Amino acid sequence: MRTLRGIALGLFGATCVPALVFSAIGLASSGASGLAPDVIASGAFRFAIPAAIVAGAHALLLGLPAFLVLWKLGKANWLTSASGGFVIGAAPFLLYSFPRDRPGWSSSGRMWGEVRDFYVNGTPTLWEWLGYAQSAAYFGFFGLCGGLAFWLLWKRFGPQPSSSV
Repeated sequence: MRTLRGIALGLFGATCVPALVFSAIGLASSGASGLAPDVIASGAFRFAIPAAIVAGAHALLLGLPAFLVLWKLGKANWLTSASGGFVIGAAPFLLYSFPRDRPGWSSSGRMWGEVRDFYVNGTPTLWEWLGYAQSAAYFGFFGLCGGLAFWLLWKRFGPQPSSSV
């Protein structure tokens, strides 16, 4: 019974914590926008539910099977949960958004306070690759938060190791 309770609470934490972190980052980054505080708060929390849905899907479909395999192998700990969460958070973005050649296409935009070329004549530039890595790290961070939340709740409410005295 404790196993099921640990899994359920761990999944709940892995769903809610990344969504709350996402909203907190949205609130913090909107502070200098000049908008009224209630507008900023409603905008940041408007994305909390979609973020929780995405985090919950990742936790249930990718994180839980990975954790259960690690647990059965005796390798589940805070480090494997955090690093596994990072990989699970970043992997869909990495696979879906891989920069590829786009013949005849050029684009530029702001990055780190400067206008940068992302594609020149269909070829991704260094700035595109840096943006790709930065975005992957961003999504990986949410996965890391979810993995740690799962581990902490699992450790607290999941099965307890038996002590043989």
